[in-house]
Amino acid sequence: MPLFVYVLGLAVFAQGTSEFMLSGLVPGIARDLSVPVGAAASLTSAYAVGMIVGAPLMAAV
Repeated sequence: MPLFVYVLGLAVFAQGTSEFMLSGLVPGIARDLSVPVGAAASLTSAYAVGMIVGAPLMAAV
């Protein structure tokens, strides 16, 4: 297989697992920013929306 297929697979893996990492950090982020956990959890949703919008744009580029 071409090298770029492996690089693409690694990038998809890294982007997919980064949402789970952010979810585990929500309580600490909420505590540090002095906001409710629900407000800090919206970061995960914002990241997911950014991935939905950004991934096709980056693929097109």
